[in-house]
Amino acid sequence: MRPREYGNFISGIEPKVILGYGERLKVAGPCEWFDEGARVSFWVVTDLTGPQVRKIAHSLELA
Repeated sequence: MRPREYGNFISGIEPKVILGYGERLKVAGPCEWFDEGARVSFWVVTDLTGPQVRKIAHSLELA
């Protein structure tokens, strides 16, 4: 099983998580219960369906 990644939650219209080295990943699914700046863990899912390969943060949990 892949390990979970860790980052900080960024709220907004399109919420994201920011990784330690600055990369920002869009969050998949509802996440209204996280506060801005909260430390979270998540799986990184790779979306290959569009014209660009995107990494998405999936299944957020408080770290």
